[in-house]
Amino acid sequence: MTNYTKLLMSLIDATKAGDTTAINDITNQINKNIEDRVNFLTYINPFWDKTTMSDLLNTFNEMTIREINTFANKDYQNNADLFSRILTYSDRMGNVFADGMLNYFTFSSREPRVP
Repeated sequence: MTNYTKLLMSLIDATKAGDTTAINDITNQINKNIEDRVNFLTYINPFWDKTTMSDLLNTFNEMTIREINTFANKDYQNNADLFSRILTYSDRMGNVFADGMLNYFTFSSREPRVP
């Protein structure tokens, strides 16, 4: 998660600088980071569906990048709207994570897998 946050900070800097090459490179790194996190999470908890987790994290990321862009373009109304949507969406994400944890602890009789 720390790497993801650092990548987002780098994306903000590249966006402010208007560096399209860096923006594309960082965006690719972010997408790889998300893929790695999905693989890790679905490996350690079989109750988290890979497609669902991927969709959740990618959609969250897309909204976050749009929020960065609206702020950089001084489109504050859409920025505030996106922020509100992200808050609502993160509540949904939390429910999926919590359901997966609950199912894991309720129905799993094995030790957690460690990569």
